[in-house]
Amino acid sequence: MRSWTPSAPAHTETLSKDETSVMNGDEQRDTKATQRLARTIGLLYLLVFVLGMFAPIVLERFVIPGDAAGTADNIIRSLGLFGSSLLSWVVILAADVALAGLFYVFLEPAGRVLSLVTAAFRLVYAAVLGTFVLHLFDA
Repeated sequence: MRSWTPSAPAHTETLSKDETSVMNGDEQRDTKATQRLARTIGLLYLLVFVLGMFAPIVLERFVIPGDAAGTADNIIRSLGLFGSSLLSWVVILAADVALAGLFYVFLEPAGRVLSLVTAAFRLVYAAVLGTFVLHLFDA
């Protein structure tokens, strides 16, 4: 039996032990799944943050403004570092696509339209980033 006290905020309710034990089944699994999903989103954002700082800084160090031959020479001398920067961009792109799908699932309980809009913006961002990364591979 749920009881409501006037001093408590309107959105909180006091549950008896019987109701808590009933709630522990499906709702507890849903809560754990939501927490796991939120942690996955957080880890992907951390990955995007770390690699998003590494990749552009590395690329910037190779470029010599106005000197294409010098830039090419820098890339050839540090081909492994340049390749790791390109790989970082690909991982960032994959993480952004995964984030779009995860945001859709995570925000769907708040509203399907909101979750679709969030996923769409993330996918548009990933498409623009993919175009940028594709041009890096062409260079």
